[in-house]
Amino acid sequence: MTHILNFAHSLADRYYQEGVQYEERGAVDEAMAAFQRAIRASGTHAPARLALAYHYRRLDRLDKALSHCNAALAHEASAEAYFLLGHILIAKEQFPAALDALHRCLELDPNFDRARYQIAFIYYLRGEYEVAITEFHRAAQHECEWETLFFLGECYRMTRRPAEAERVLRRALCLTSNWTQIELTRGQLFACQRLAEFPPDHVLTPKDRAYCDSGVVYLGTGADDGIAIPPYLFHNFTYADVAQTLRRLLALKEAEGWHWDAVQPVDIVSLPLALALAEHLGIGTEPRRHGTTLVVQALGETMEGMQDAMEGLADARSFCLMVCWSEEWRPDLVGIATPLVGSLPWYRTSAIPRLYASLLEREAELTVSQKPSWLDPRSPELIAADILAALKVPPPDPNLQTQLDYYRQHPRLRWR
Repeated sequence: MTHILNFAHSLADRYYQEGVQYEERGAVDEAMAAFQRAIRASGTHAPARLALAYHYRRLDRLDKALSHCNAALAHEASAEAYFLLGHILIAKEQFPAALDALHRCLELDPNFDRARYQIAFIYYLRGEYEVAITEFHRAAQHECEWETLFFLGECYRMTRRPAEAERVLRRALCLTSNWTQIELTRGQLFACQRLAEFPPDHVLTPKDRAYCDSGVVYLGTGADDGIAIPPYLFHNFTYADVAQTLRRLLALKEAEGWHWDAVQPVDIVSLPLALALAEHLGIGTEPRRHGTTLVVQALGETMEGMQDAMEGLADARSFCLMVCWSEEWRPDLVGIATPLVGSLPWYRTSAIPRLYASLLEREAELTVSQKPSWLDPRSPELIAADILAALKVPPPDPNLQTQLDYYRQHPRLRWR
């Protein structure tokens, strides 16, 4: 019996080594197939289990990765296995269990420095920034890498300590190894400099946060004064609201001396908005060679449309009337940003926001009927005429000069 078991393990070792050789050549599918053969030969072969767990984690197949990792630990408790287990559990947002696994990793190997970084990163993800700062410092003492200093700087920024954040991020900039890391670090350095423009006790509004975090202009709409803009859950725009946002945009354009040669819509829903702006400015909607273009999106349910439209336009600015996507990226100019999708006068979405409807269905097991989206059947030109008509009837905006002065006091816009 022992002879049979030894033979099975030797065969599994051979398949495992084949898999490693495939990995070294970049043949990932062949490597995974070899690791699976190793497990079929001997289900107790922990290295093959760990190798498969790593690849399933890379493919974001977290349950498969977790199964193989636990199977490996059942046969051989190693620091590498506990580290991988912690990494998988972080991806599954099971943070307490991930911390337990990573601490077990360090018990088995106190020099496993990557585990220290992952522990700090868990506290960062949980928003426990003070604890994360301590843990990132501890990780940096053992192995000072770009990731450690970058997220340490982020913790300082999130706790409103821009000077400390900038000091750490400048150290991180010296440890970058690719252009992505360089651009991320530079972007956060600028964010720290913008944050330093505000007193530490100043309560940041959505307008302030849009400027500090991303360096973008946040205009607001007819339901606010353009400065103390409240958080909007969603918003159903009227023509008067659209006109108020555009009025602020055009006033800022005039004050800052911005110039555009064309206004290009992202999609068919954005066409009336682009036509109205183009007619008001006396320009077209087709980008000119070597010209400057304003890319316009009326209702941003996803950011891909805007980003695709910006490709190939070297000197372009982006404007979205209502940003509804969850990602952090923002256009250069924003009307408002909402977590739920609202409506436009010429494009009405469901009266019940879709996310709210899905929550009702999940929590109360109800069937929530939603009205289909409605698009104004008139031509884009007629809709644009309605926008322009509203633009000619300005409601009171008594603090317009204050809104213009805001970007003189806070001039570090992203494109500058």
